Amino acid sequence: MLSGVLVWGRAPFLARCFASDSVLSDQNTTTVWKGPSSQFVTCILQDQTGWWWGTDNDGLWHYSPSGKLGHRWAHVRAQDGLYDDSITCLSLDHQGRLWVGTERRGVSVYNGGWWKSYGALNGPLGVHINAVATNPRNGDVWVGSEAGLSIYSYAKKSWSYQTKSTGLTTDNISCIVFTNSGKAIIGTALNGLGLSSPGTDYKKWDWVTASDRASVTEAGPGIPSNQINCLLVNKAGEIFCGTSSGLASSTDEGGHWNYQHGQDWQQKIRSTTQHASDINLKDLKPPLREEFISALAYDNRGHLYVGHPALGYEVIDDHHGQRLYHSAFYTYGTFIKAIAITSGGGVLIGNYGDGISGVSLNGISSAAESAPPVTQRNAEMPNNAPPPGSSELASLASKIASFKRTQHSGSGYFLNEDWQTQGNWVGRYGRQYAMLCALNDGHDFSYSATPGYKVSVQLGNAANANSSPSHWMQWSETQDPRILFAPSVGVRREGEWNDLGDGVSAFDSGPDLWLNVQVPKGPHRISLYFVNKDGHTTHMRYRDYIVRLRSYEETSLDFAYMDITHFSVLAETRVRNFWPGVYESFVVNGPGKYYIQVDRNYSLNAIIQGVFIDRLNSDETNEKPYRMNGVEVDPAAIHFAGTNSGYRKKSIALSKTEKLWSELDNLYSVPASGSLQRDMRILLLRSAVSNGAPPLLLTNWRWQMGLWDNNDWPQYQIFLDRMKNAVKEKH
Repeated sequence: MLSGVLVWGRAPFLARCFASDSVLSDQNTTTVWKGPSSQFVTCILQDQTGWWWGTDNDGLWHYSPSGKLGHRWAHVRAQDGLYDDSITCLSLDHQGRLWVGTERRGVSVYNGGWWKSYGALNGPLGVHINAVATNPRNGDVWVGSEAGLSIYSYAKKSWSYQTKSTGLTTDNISCIVFTNSGKAIIGTALNGLGLSSPGTDYKKWDWVTASDRASVTEAGPGIPSNQINCLLVNKAGEIFCGTSSGLASSTDEGGHWNYQHGQDWQQKIRSTTQHASDINLKDLKPPLREEFISALAYDNRGHLYVGHPALGYEVIDDHHGQRLYHSAFYTYGTFIKAIAITSGGGVLIGNYGDGISGVSLNGISSAAESAPPVTQRNAEMPNNAPPPGSSELASLASKIASFKRTQHSGSGYFLNEDWQTQGNWVGRYGRQYAMLCALNDGHDFSYSATPGYKVSVQLGNAANANSSPSHWMQWSETQDPRILFAPSVGVRREGEWNDLGDGVSAFDSGPDLWLNVQVPKGPHRISLYFVNKDGHTTHMRYRDYIVRLRSYEETSLDFAYMDITHFSVLAETRVRNFWPGVYESFVVNGPGKYYIQVDRNYSLNAIIQGVFIDRLNSDETNEKPYRMNGVEVDPAAIHFAGTNSGYRKKSIALSKTEKLWSELDNLYSVPASGSLQRDMRILLLRSAVSNGAPPLLLTNWRWQMGLWDNNDWPQYQIFLDRMKNAVKEKH
């Protein structure tokens, strides 16, 4: 654990008080130009040809300052070569190739002439890419996702991986930066910072996490939160870390940190009764206008740009500890997701909801439409990740064999995220039990194949004892693929449980949604589906949750009156940027009951669309069909039974691959195996593809993992049509 105070080097911004609150006002700013009407900007980057920026659900935009009038804008979408139209991050490598992280499909690479895409089968292990960065020391490209780190070696032209199974504390990587010496700093969604040096070949990690003191002290040594949103290294080597609870900085490559909360921290503390009486709050204005930091940038004049999800952005003179400017914000907030300094010293502001602007701040900087000359085009594309060879399969077998097949009732762990299935849950999730929230005209649709399952929901203990969650059906019918399919009515419907958090102060915690889940004997997967269906509008953009799986304890108190926050946390994950929809899955060992807390995390409100339970370690192809409110669901049809058909001659490698897959199934009851379930299955799927496995087996394995390709969708649509027709025939 690294912490402490700064004892050398120039005093950082966070160690000083501000000389004044604001030197400039909005009258001192000029919008030099505004980008196209594509509104939901997520990232910005300048390369040799101009400026690039990504958007949520509208692809990639490019502006070439040196292009002819009328030909300066270019719009790149999936039909033009991108893997996905929802872009999360951008980076340039040492060969001038543009790496584009996507929300649901992996990465796409552009070499100035054409595109090539890399998903779980030929590139990074994850599909939801949160960060891409190039190591200045050796040119390696690091990709951070929901499945840890995937690294493409510049010298070896090959892929390698670091995940929780190899020593990381978590697989959910949110951001990556490198110091000038090549030291790597990774930010995680819930587990603080990881630091590694080239001297250890990036195999050894030190971790920086927030202390309890950070929650009750306005400023001090360390970092203020383990929810890391963005990182920045300036030319002088100073590191800035933007969290959900303030800003931290380090001048010695992460050896020591100092933090500062934002102005809203005081209001949060005052609303938290257990802390307020113990703290001598000083009514001083902290340097930051808002706790949550969503973007960082630094120009060559020593000005730090800090973006927020509600109050726009501010400009800070890092050398003199003075706020130079803060932007205006609107009634429903101004969500800044990206800030970039161009080569000419200009400032580009990416607003999630209002597009992109080139801004001139009088006396600070000016937007410039200059770009360096193109140095390289049509570079060789990165190689595909190869399938595991015989020695690697043997290593996987040895690792699997090292686990003891034990089962502990009441245990649980986090399994994975699924960003690709979206609303097409039938057959993929809920094979034993499914709860579709509020889809029956405000009441729930529930389906159960076998007895012994139960799901109920309450508000957290912070709510009024007479209150209950809202059961709200928003859309009775839609074609939006993000929305859950409702078998009983044969259409997609949007409904949700809502904790009514929008009715309490943004500075209060809770109420939160508390789920009580019961499962029978054996290992089970509990999956929660979240989709921010209106996340492109007003306050709904700010939804950001922590989901905690907690142990259950028998008590004589009524569930609605219990303070269950003291029950042990078995696993947790963070849900954010979930416009496209995501399943968050935990594995639990029954028989038993569990609590699942959906903490709104000071965002608008906590909502959830569905809860699904699947028994693991079962032969699904031998299960009998069951009915969902009169509609027959045939597991054989859904999973394309007969996965062993189509073989002419099974190779030894394929036999080993199938055996290892089955052995992984038998490890679900072992909590320690959770860190390698996804990693190994990706490698085994690659092996099956390379060894000529029949299409039916590959389809089955992809479906089990929540991975889809173009061949799967038509087959699934046939199944949906069958269900729709069954509903019509029933009525």
